[in-house]
Amino acid sequence: MFNLFLQLADSEIKEILLLSIELKKQDYDQRIIEAIAKGNPHKLVFLMSYEDQRQLAVYYQKLYLTEWMSEAKVEMHLSGDSLEEIWSGLVRQIAIGPDVQRNSNLSLDDQLNRLDEMQQLQQQIKKLEKAAWGETQPKKKFALYQDLKKNKEQLEVLKRG
Repeated sequence: MFNLFLQLADSEIKEILLLSIELKKQDYDQRIIEAIAKGNPHKLVFLMSYEDQRQLAVYYQKLYLTEWMSEAKVEMHLSGDSLEEIWSGLVRQIAIGPDVQRNSNLSLDDQLNRLDEMQQLQQQIKKLEKAAWGETQPKKKFALYQDLKKNKEQLEVLKRG
């Protein structure tokens, strides 16, 4: 276990811990990570390791995970004048991705809500595509394609910001 301890004065957040977990199998129950995070008063960043693969996780209202990656690709950048800013940056990097725009006008909550909305739209698009391919009635198929087109347009608007 590896803990990273950061502390700055005049901050609501008193410390951020990095918890390294060696897994016996890559497919693990994510509810365990959530339970650890919910039951701990500290801000936690998890580093899961399985063989030569790594995955980062953070709990911020819900659990956010990165994709599995090689050890060499694991990077976290700390920036900010307070632990709140550092914590927000870590959550953004794990939940949204390393290419997150730090100068975005949106708050962390707004960015995460947008991410959730985009993921829901992507799931809806997949369902509509499957339904459209399976539909034989022309009117229903046309209506499904119209819904599909509308959802794809909404997704593009969200991606552009």
